[in-house]
Amino acid sequence: MITPKWVFCLSGVLMTMIWYSVVRLFGVACYCSIASVRLCFVVAVCSEVMLFFFQWIGISIKTFSCNGTGSFDNPAGFASCMSIGTPFVAYFLCNQRKWVRTVVGLLSLTIFVAVTLSGSRAGFISIMLLLVCWVYQKAKNSTKQYRVILLPVFFFLLVCSYFAKKDSADGRLLIWRCSIELIGESPLVGYGIGGFEANYMDVQAEYFRTGGINNRFAILASNIKNPFNEYLHLLLTFGITGLIPIAGFIMWLRHRYQKYPSKDKRMAFYVLLSTGVFSLFSYPFTYPFTWITTIFSGYIIARGNEWTIARTKLKYIILILVLGGSAFGGATVYQCFNMKAKWRNASNLVLQGHVNDGLQIYGTLIQLFDKNPYFLYNYAAILQENGRYRDSQTIAEMCCRYWSDYDLELIMGDNAKQMKEFKKAEKHYLQAYHMCPSRFLPPYKLLQLYKEIGDRYTIK
Repeated sequence: MITPKWVFCLSGVLMTMIWYSVVRLFGVACYCSIASVRLCFVVAVCSEVMLFFFQWIGISIKTFSCNGTGSFDNPAGFASCMSIGTPFVAYFLCNQRKWVRTVVGLLSLTIFVAVTLSGSRAGFISIMLLLVCWVYQKAKNSTKQYRVILLPVFFFLLVCSYFAKKDSADGRLLIWRCSIELIGESPLVGYGIGGFEANYMDVQAEYFRTGGINNRFAILASNIKNPFNEYLHLLLTFGITGLIPIAGFIMWLRHRYQKYPSKDKRMAFYVLLSTGVFSLFSYPFTYPFTWITTIFSGYIIARGNEWTIARTKLKYIILILVLGGSAFGGATVYQCFNMKAKWRNASNLVLQGHVNDGLQIYGTLIQLFDKNPYFLYNYAAILQENGRYRDSQTIAEMCCRYWSDYDLELIMGDNAKQMKEFKKAEKHYLQAYHMCPSRFLPPYKLLQLYKEIGDRYTIK
């Protein structure tokens, strides 16, 4: 559900850049105001809120499941859109017309209710902090008073959110603990893109293997693909060396914000504040909406009164580079979309019973998706379902390079068992068991394995 958003977003951005470059190269004036972009964000937020309440009351809309998360795959995506989009809506509370302020006030209240109903604690904390900031800004309190009240409110909301869903919060604590342990093994350079998915579950398994499963975290452990904290994710991906330039860029934005204060910059600051707070507890940068709003807000803060557009040959060189880069990016997006369409076609053929035709397409796609863990896992599962255990094991081992995963361990254990490699099967089942001790399947599969080989074993 996330991939179509990225394809649509990237296609729109690249087409806009191509159009803008061509128009400017021909000398035609082209200008897009901040107000029009801000209005687009308001329309997007309003559409999501309407869709949410349609789903909440049980009205089904084609292409969207009636799950109370808007057009997103889970509450985190919906709540991130609402909390990050709120400053764009609240901007109009300063409008001179009373009816505009009334409509915007009701819309802001509706957004708050929607985020509360979604159950997202990160969204609730973000919006409450925005409310506190807005109230103190309207009261024109000093910066010192502003800081004194903001931190206690933040920690109060944090404590309330913890006890509101204590089990879920404890699960996050387990993830953060194991993530910090993983960071300690490579603090300077991290593990690269995809490093968390490739290593985290092994660390979680080791935690329960060495520390035992008789603790409060064992029942909460699950199959994790994200650390639920963008800052930890950043450290895991790029390490401290990757964090330094980002921290420097943030300090530069702070300087620009103070040097050229304005109403637009204050709105952009609130957007970045909401994004930063939400990122402490979730993964908003999984969604293109967060990237667009963050880049747009950063641009607003960075722009200064002394910036002008150069009327030199350099301008045309930049436009040509943008045009070429956008065209190349568009071709790349189309190729990726086309390849995933072939993958979908192959999957549908297998589901419809045309196994050989589907597997033939999978065989041609493996060269293009040999580093895509989702494709490799899907391919290994289909091969296993059709009795090709050795081929399935080969693909699953390729997937292991990019993905440490509970379900993948079960597939590899089943393959090894079918190939009579019982020691390997035991190893994979035990690994799956320690990854998620509360799951029923690994002990059950171990029991079946020991019955087949006539052995007895007690899990400790």
